[in-house]
Amino acid sequence: MNLSKYRALLLVPLVACLVLVAGVLATAPGATRLHFYRYEIIAVKGLATFGCLWAALGFRRGDYLQRAWAFLCGSYLLLLVIDLFFAPPAHSGVTGFSPMAMRVRGTIVLVSNLCAVIGTFMLARAWKETGLEAPFAPTTRRVIGISFTVVVLVVVGQSIYVDGRDLLGGNLQGFAGLASDVGDLITLLLIVPVLLTALALRGGALGWAWMLLAATQFCWLLYDAAGTVGFALHLEHAELRPVEELFRTLACTFALTSGVAQRMAIAASRPSAA
Repeated sequence: MNLSKYRALLLVPLVACLVLVAGVLATAPGATRLHFYRYEIIAVKGLATFGCLWAALGFRRGDYLQRAWAFLCGSYLLLLVIDLFFAPPAHSGVTGFSPMAMRVRGTIVLVSNLCAVIGTFMLARAWKETGLEAPFAPTTRRVIGISFTVVVLVVVGQSIYVDGRDLLGGNLQGFAGLASDVGDLITLLLIVPVLLTALALRGGALGWAWMLLAATQFCWLLYDAAGTVGFALHLEHAELRPVEELFRTLACTFALTSGVAQRMAIAASRPSAA
């Protein structure tokens, strides 16, 4: 089996990061750079949406994996809607929206994260659906799961506390932030099951889709970790923004490549026409 074309997918996140770095270096801090960030975010989330949609379209209607990828597609599509009509991002600290716009924005964030949780959960348990043998002994899996849970709680816990406090204090900005935080918490906890699925697939063509999906979730974890570190060090958001955008770009482009890898695996599994 020729896996070189799957390895070539790793170039996509690399190129996207180089474009991001070039854009940051080419723009001065202020309005120009913020405009660049906005269009770059729209571009990478559009790519992630396309990748998940492309994967979903490779399956028959109603297929288990089609529904899983469709949920992920819906999640990224709703995030794209937010950036198109309700920018800036939820964690930017900007609150210049009307109360109605804040509620709508928070609701979209909530539904987006719900779609992400459902889609990731379905993909995480795909090895059970297909009857694959789980990697590692049950005790080892529990230790890995508990250890990773502690890491995720440390990373996301601070954001949940801050956004929850803001919401209880009457700041509707906290609604969108808290919805995002809780969704992130649940989705990030699924990194280990997704990775175990990839290992259960023994690194073959189909395993690449899950490995890249695990990379997506890991980069979202690093995105959240950047905010936690910045809060702990009392850094301004502008100082952290390049790091956050780097991890966001990696997460979205890994989502694109995971969907493409899934579609490639589907094509490879089907017999060619005589």
